[in-house]
Amino acid sequence: MPAIGFIIVFLLLATGVGVVALLVACFGKTRTAFQIFLFGVPGIFVALLGSVFLLMWLGDIYVRHPVAETEVIGIYVLSQSAKATLQKMGYRNLEGRLTLLADGRFEARDLPACCMHGQDERSNPFTGGYYNLSGTWKMEEFENCAAVELVPKEREFFDAHPNADPVLLKERQVHSSSTKASVIKGKPFGLGFSIFDGEFFDLIFAREKTDAH
Repeated sequence: MPAIGFIIVFLLLATGVGVVALLVACFGKTRTAFQIFLFGVPGIFVALLGSVFLLMWLGDIYVRHPVAETEVIGIYVLSQSAKATLQKMGYRNLEGRLTLLADGRFEARDLPACCMHGQDERSNPFTGGYYNLSGTWKMEEFENCAAVELVPKEREFFDAHPNADPVLLKERQVHSSSTKASVIKGKPFGLGFSIFDGEFFDLIFAREKTDAH
């Protein structure tokens, strides 16, 4: 059984044991105040702890185990949730596309600029713009998550907002040597670009399904 399966089974068992202990404490025929305390308090604690960790695990969108390069090769397009978020920011071109090739090269077309500078333009001044990129990619581990590292060799920036603050626009175009996209749970996997708005969230690109997926 995969490691994920063991974790889920453990959390379910922990929750179950806690619930059983609580029931024994409350409804056992020979219960005493001491027995209620002895079984009830640990039962409540274990049940709550197991439930919290299970909910946290199920709500975690990131892949936290090694991923083979062959598992992420393909074409990725903006998910519906990402399109809705980008529209609220002010982006109008929602045709963003990222292609990971089997030979270690990648191509990105109409990639919203926020995927590169990482700022939420709903709560920060909107500068907009898009990138066409090409370069190389490889698998990495980033903050205990599987991630794809993109290393652009060529880049083209275009279509910035006509009223964008020129100083801010220039600051946001300061380019690092690479950027990372987290691998997102799903069948097939997705890719997420991290955006900050006081806390982090991801703009998710969904892989186009083929007959093989």
